[in-house]
Amino acid sequence: MQDTAMVRNIALIGHGNSGKTSLAEAMLYTAGKIKRLGQVDDGTASLDFDGEEIKRKITINASFQNYTWNKVETYFIDTPVMIHSLTKRFLPPVSVTVQFSPSARFSV
Repeated sequence: MQDTAMVRNIALIGHGNSGKTSLAEAMLYTAGKIKRLGQVDDGTASLDFDGEEIKRKITINASFQNYTWNKVETYFIDTPVMIHSLTKRFLPPVSVTVQFSPSARFSV
């Protein structure tokens, strides 16, 4: 059984084009989980796999990934755009992420 003191759960949440996927790619690359650092603008980000995401250069689907760093297992969710521009409400994928990530921290 996994020691919960050695587990971190992270939800990457923010506005569009704030760098959530780029940060996630850098985390995976630094941890050695992926062999090349993908770029959203080039369509090479490993977390943006859907054709529409690559074409539009934005995250549409939430992506789940994990890596180990210094014996700590980290699980994270790379979420799509956080707030709908017209209704100013959380979009459904982000609402679900926040509900299941009680320790999620918001950074501006």
